[in-house]
Amino acid sequence: MTRTIAVFLISIGSWASPLRAELSSVTGRLRPAAEQERALAEKAKQQERELQSRQEIELRQFEDRFNGLVFALAGFAKEYNQGKGMVWPHREADKLRKAIRQFQSFEKSMRDDPTTAIR
Repeated sequence: MTRTIAVFLISIGSWASPLRAELSSVTGRLRPAAEQERALAEKAKQQERELQSRQEIELRQFEDRFNGLVFALAGFAKEYNQGKGMVWPHREADKLRKAIRQFQSFEKSMRDDPTTAIR
């Protein structure tokens, strides 16, 4: 029985060696593909992080412009109401006009850019 096992092991060794070489060749070809897949996944993650960062910046810019508009409107309304509608608050009107223009230009740039977060 030991002789049969020895013959069997020798015969396995004769075909296992080419099989082992073929397997090594296949895994050698798979490694670069796996590395390339990892590199592509990392690139996609980086692009996602950049997009998210850009969207956060745009959101802060939107909030700043909107808040500027609200404050300018509140300042104008306060001065106008203090004069009981008899006095035109020219300085506050100019501030309001400027805030409106800034908000409109930002809103236009948001419409023109297809990757924006705010619509």
